[in-house]
Amino acid sequence: MSTLPPVAGLGGLTWRIAAYLVDVVIEVTVMLPVGMGIGRALEPGGSDFAGVVATGVSLLFDSAYFSVFESSAMQATPGKWLLGMRVTGLDGRRISVMRACARYAGKGLSAVLLFLGFAMIASHSRKQGLHDILARTLVLRGRVTQATKLGTPSPSRP
Repeated sequence: MSTLPPVAGLGGLTWRIAAYLVDVVIEVTVMLPVGMGIGRALEPGGSDFAGVVATGVSLLFDSAYFSVFESSAMQATPGKWLLGMRVTGLDGRRISVMRACARYAGKGLSAVLLFLGFAMIASHSRKQGLHDILARTLVLRGRVTQATKLGTPSPSRP
């Protein structure tokens, strides 16, 4: 049985979009020079090949960025942390890396479905998007404190 936080303690769509925009700025700042370096290094092989490699590296970086930060002791990407939110399992505990990876994969599904998986956040009673429902996660308002630390990560079964 899971204990659910009050609705006021959930991260809604507007706050999550703002946090995502902060994360995009951070990722672009890091990945733009890397992508340009890859492009220059692979330019003799053709621009299409360089683009494919740069896209692959960007996707790997993006998945690692979200999965590692959201499963860390911080329980949030820098964007979520700056806006005072954290990602937890339904039990309020820190999520495992595998669960964070499943959540990230669910974001791809949410996007492919015309972003309806993200739009669900606005109307869902627990402010969950499709990716949150699939991974059994919540985005809560409030940073991790000694009082909110509940121990080891939740099981990785999404």
